[in-house]
Amino acid sequence: MIPPLLGRMAVAALALVFCAAPVGAHAQSGAAAQPSPAPRPMVSEPAARADFHLRWEPDPRASDIAGFPYPRLTPGRLIGNAGYTDHRATRKCSRANDAGGALRNAVAAADWYCLDTTDSTTTSWSLQGLSGSEDAHAGGTVDGHRVFLTSWYGHGPGSSTPTRSRVSFLVAGTPGRYVNVELVQLAPGAAQFRALPTHAGGVVWHDNHLYVADPRRGLRVFDTRNILDLGRTTDPRARGYRFVLPQVGIWSTGSNQSCNRGSRACYDYVSLDRSASSWQFITGEYCSERQGGALVWCDSRLARWRTSDITSRTAGRTIHAQEVFRQPVTNVQGGVSYTDPADSARRCYSFDSSRGADRLGWLVTDRPGRQPTYRQGGVGLQDLYVQASNHQLWTVTEWPGVGKRILYGVSQPSCP
Repeated sequence: MIPPLLGRMAVAALALVFCAAPVGAHAQSGAAAQPSPAPRPMVSEPAARADFHLRWEPDPRASDIAGFPYPRLTPGRLIGNAGYTDHRATRKCSRANDAGGALRNAVAAADWYCLDTTDSTTTSWSLQGLSGSEDAHAGGTVDGHRVFLTSWYGHGPGSSTPTRSRVSFLVAGTPGRYVNVELVQLAPGAAQFRALPTHAGGVVWHDNHLYVADPRRGLRVFDTRNILDLGRTTDPRARGYRFVLPQVGIWSTGSNQSCNRGSRACYDYVSLDRSASSWQFITGEYCSERQGGALVWCDSRLARWRTSDITSRTAGRTIHAQEVFRQPVTNVQGGVSYTDPADSARRCYSFDSSRGADRLGWLVTDRPGRQPTYRQGGVGLQDLYVQASNHQLWTVTEWPGVGKRILYGVSQPSCP
């Protein structure tokens, strides 16, 4: 994730994953003994709640989707057709542990997938967000399949400015089969749409909808029952994509101006806490600053939102975050909260902290008022997703290269 935040240096994205070394130890000879700057305890910031508010703006053309001359698919129908999911992800590929891979034999991953050569090596797309069927449905599967959903943003050569966005539905298995779906905006005129330029730094798939984090704008929303099958690959609006998914609205900040972590909230990632008595959405901010070439401390915040607010989409309605905390580490690319595997009365927070295109990152775990713990993660880490069925955290890695752009999971850490 390289957020377009003014006045900040873009730092290479890395979404953390866990290693087998003891908490606080380093997993690789020569690796740093701890993140730098050092993590600080999470702190509640109730006054900052005033910065976190969103207003529902439905797309005025959303109802036009019903008249589009294309078949509409659900995710179940999409992944159920092997002819649609024609990409293949290699499970437990050895290249991930090469010297130039994402894991480098430094991360005790429980499972992982390398994307196909085309998607691994493209420099036109950057892998960003991660969710899955356990967020989408209480049963944890879609038509009996365990599914991962990733988000990407498209960009020009050497640029981090979004020009397009897409998601991928990946069916877990050996191999993992997947399909890419372009995210689009509806446009004036009959059956018209255009590419959607958003950073897509995080994504939640919940109750037939996708919620995609847009740093400046808020949370973009898509109805997954509206996947359109264009039936061809020559439509210039989709530039080679057979499947597209139109936006139906946005939980909006009310502005397209640059966000500011000190006042106007940023929406760099989003996740879902399914362990809370009432499920809650999590949003968080990215912050990175350097002095003399070295990373230095900068504050960024995490906010908790009622799921009932996020899913109650009434035009003009404004919702507010329920809680806000200062995050315990800089360069946060994704964050999640979940019940402590060792003590169900405690809530853990885990964050992935990026450390550049060729350095291992960190997974930092904390709860308010405690000293954070940390473990090393892979290279290029991004968003985090809780797979509660097997007590794992999953992430994706951004940088291009076979074995370098992957999905992988590790065991959930306990709270400090």
